[in-house]
Amino acid sequence: MFDEFEDQHLAVAWSGLPPYAAYCLAELARQYLGRLTILGTKADVPHQGLEAMIGQEIHWLERNKSYGWKELDLEVPDRFIHTGWAYPAFNSLGAEVGTAGGQRYSMIDTIWYGTWRQYVGLAYFRLVYRKWFDAVLVPGVCGRRFCRRIGMPNELIFEGLYGANPKIFTQGPTLSGRPKRILFVGRLIERKGIPALLQAARESARRDDGWEFVLVGSGPMEAEVRAEPSIHWEPFASPDTIAEWMRASQFLVLPSLEENWGVVAHEAALSGCGLILAEGIGAAEDLLSRENGILVRKGEAESLSQAFETLAGWSSAQYQNCEQESSVLAANFGPLAFVQSVERMLSAEG
Repeated sequence: MFDEFEDQHLAVAWSGLPPYAAYCLAELARQYLGRLTILGTKADVPHQGLEAMIGQEIHWLERNKSYGWKELDLEVPDRFIHTGWAYPAFNSLGAEVGTAGGQRYSMIDTIWYGTWRQYVGLAYFRLVYRKWFDAVLVPGVCGRRFCRRIGMPNELIFEGLYGANPKIFTQGPTLSGRPKRILFVGRLIERKGIPALLQAARESARRDDGWEFVLVGSGPMEAEVRAEPSIHWEPFASPDTIAEWMRASQFLVLPSLEENWGVVAHEAALSGCGLILAEGIGAAEDLLSRENGILVRKGEAESLSQAFETLAGWSSAQYQNCEQESSVLAANFGPLAFVQSVERMLSAEG
């Protein structure tokens, strides 16, 4: 791979660099034949050991500060990939790449919600930023649809931006042989649909569906979660511990009101879990089918409760089909898929 780029300097800048991105960048570092520079801004809750995960230095920036490549002691790269178009740190560096005649690419995870801010952003992108980017990298189908809406040609949109590490999130026992457990992993906030989830879990317990509900995470709604008798709460944990929970659960539930993609859904699918996802979650179009779970109406406890009741009656054959379908769909994403998409994107003629 990347034979035609062995003499080219590629730089990748990632805002709020998370561990799953580090695994994708590690695979890129392993396969890219030219010079590779990694830049990033730190997440609100910084993650430790990212440079060790990637296997090379990360140049840390402040997202709202403008930089020049010379200021960073770096040569202007031939090609520059960066997240978004709203970060001064990346935009200033990208402007230099464009002035030098290099190629620029954006990693965009946004999906269409129809808000007034998106309408304004749509117009601004078409007027200003469309000419900046030679191509874009998106998570999946929803991201492609959004980028077509803002003016990117379909052939210059590449899927595979996000994905979990399949070396950590692996298949466990057969789905029908696991504990009858529904797992949530994430921030305990209203946007994640926690109020509806608590109510639906309460109704499921009242019906005696037989589910154990485990919520792994932290956030402003932690006290309410811990006070709910139908819920078992666990503090947010390392990827290895979360992977163990997934291998010991039958379903992941993600009832978010907004979720551009949802890497946790990919983690669960890699682990062979079935999925209960809310409408509007980006990953639902890529990872969920009638075979491996249920799509519920966002923000509606009744829809969630009905899903729990339906899944409680699944047969062994349905569990087997579910596990197989999750594994098949999950195989389309991850570090290797990310690298393959980057290679196709760099080869595209804008």
